Amino acid sequence: MEILWNQTQRRTWDRHALDGSALQQDWAYGDACAALGGTVLRAEIRDGRALVGLIQLIHRPFFGWLNAVVGTRGPLWNSKISGEEIALGLRKLNETLPLPRLRGLFLTPDAQDPEPLQSSGYRRVMTPYATAEVDLRLPVEELRSAMHQKWRNRLVAAEAADLTVRRIDARPEHYAWLLEAETKQQSRIGYRALPPDLVPAWQHFGGRLRIYAAEHEDQIVAAMAFLLHGSHATYHIGWSNDEGRRLSAHNLLLWHAVRKLPKLGISKLDLGGINTHDSPGIARFKLGAGGKVKRLCGTWFHR
Repeated sequence: MEILWNQTQRRTWDRHALDGSALQQDWAYGDACAALGGTVLRAEIRDGRALVGLIQLIHRPFFGWLNAVVGTRGPLWNSKISGEEIALGLRKLNETLPLPRLRGLFLTPDAQDPEPLQSSGYRRVMTPYATAEVDLRLPVEELRSAMHQKWRNRLVAAEAADLTVRRIDARPEHYAWLLEAETKQQSRIGYRALPPDLVPAWQHFGGRLRIYAAEHEDQIVAAMAFLLHGSHATYHIGWSNDEGRRLSAHNLLLWHAVRKLPKLGISKLDLGGINTHDSPGIARFKLGAGGKVKRLCGTWFHR
């Protein structure tokens, strides 16, 4: 098995990785991270002439000398590859990583089975990650019936309220207010998330964006931003003021997105991480919307 570093063309990457890959393995996401100061490493994993895997890694030096490399929701493997072959590919990734010796490779694979990581010398350093996904290929009646009763009741109340949903223009100058609100929200609540500047950088490198806002009495009271990558979308930003929360505007916005995104070729919506300990309210919102829990095998380290 051979690893080819930084030789992949975008059209090849998109052809093999675009459908079914998570946001962090999308080409535009890597370019956006590079624009914000990171270094992107992309690898093809080949068995002879056959392409069996791809991974995008983000590298940032710490203290000027320690090279930490992070691969989130990757590698992306050929569905026919065996566990033994995956283990060999993971071992080769670490052996051939084109960085100086003092380095650490952190992987959070989009997989549930930890055996290939364990057998290739990685050790788990963070507990399993869980996300919530909505299958947008299902009929809208089935999607609505999958909601928790209390969540659906709030949606019904929002539908009866004097709320109007509209799409915000995707030019950066038209949604700068939302990024500013997200920055203040992160500071006020004290949570960590991707930097707001990622959104315009993502667009600059070909990423698609949809923003929906709810208005009450001609004032925006809530908004949601979604990043579109291949046939998947990721819920990226959610903001609401007191009036929006009172009117359950986020319930209405998410339901609006669930009905609109399939018309753009989106088959799956990733609602993001589920953390019932630190963010129980957000977890209840995502699960109440009918999101199905997808549990991954955690974050693994190899030095």
